[in-house]
Amino acid sequence: MSPVPRQRLQRGLSALFPAITVDRFLNHYWTGRPLWSHGPVTRFGGLAELDGIGTILRVAVRSRIEMKAILRGTHHHSNEIPIDPSSAISLYDSGATIVCNGLHRWHQVVSAWTHSLTRQLRTPQDAGNCNAYMSPPGVGVGMHFDDHAVIVVQLGGRKRWRFAVNRTVTNPTANSGPDLADEVARYATRPAPRRMPPSTSVELGPGSALFLPRGYWHETDARQASISLTFGFRVPTWVELVRDHLSQRLVEDVRWRESIWDAWASGRRRMARDHWLGLRENLMARLTSTTLDDLMDDEAAEPLVRVRSSSARRATVRAKRTTSRRRGN
Repeated sequence: MSPVPRQRLQRGLSALFPAITVDRFLNHYWTGRPLWSHGPVTRFGGLAELDGIGTILRVAVRSRIEMKAILRGTHHHSNEIPIDPSSAISLYDSGATIVCNGLHRWHQVVSAWTHSLTRQLRTPQDAGNCNAYMSPPGVGVGMHFDDHAVIVVQLGGRKRWRFAVNRTVTNPTANSGPDLADEVARYATRPAPRRMPPSTSVELGPGSALFLPRGYWHETDARQASISLTFGFRVPTWVELVRDHLSQRLVEDVRWRESIWDAWASGRRRMARDHWLGLRENLMARLTSTTLDDLMDDEAAEPLVRVRSSSARRATVRAKRTTSRRRGN
């Protein structure tokens, strides 16, 4: 039997956090406690080769990587704009953080690490991704929280991270800053802080790794020209599993595909209400017979009906009204 390549031995949680076992990470940190470690950058194997902005941009040029620039704003903590590789260096020199999204789709070593971490964290195969962040000295990303857990790998330069428990919202379903996204504001239990609450500060250098659970407030500040990779893991929530299962199953029934065109007409709501009572009985019967295996089997499938959030529906209505006014209707 041929020996296992050294590269393979260096991938995953054991390389990032060698002081603890995978089981301890899952039981004590994955569900809500930050963790960080420092060591030689060589422990990251082939990832260490991505320690310069030129190296990463060469990958971006020969692929179709989605790129963006993050600019610190006056009225907002940060502003993001889509860019292409040709403008990355000039924006970087102007003080922008440059981000390459989905690097795992275009770089073989990054893909292998993403796959290993996703497997060790026991998440769906498509739950993991990796983005590259390149920040000039004195620049960072403003205070915000994410709807997913992240593992940060520092490859070049030094960056300070400040992070704190989120007491405004638990288990957020969207990324947000101090000005809460509409979706998040619906279930926030208190106003969001305008600046970082009492926090922990950790400086990452080449070879450092940091885990932040879903929902933690955090902000960054590059002490030196910084190159880092962020592995993100967005695991489906119960509401998403149930919603997607129902959207796939209900659309197969002709009764659920009927338009409810007459429910808003004066005097017609009673007919829609009677119709809903019958559909509700059908829905309850489906839910009663639904098993966990049914939900898990559907998880990998794309919903046949995409359910829009209330904020998205309101935005659509506003857009239609604006268009109508411009047309004089």
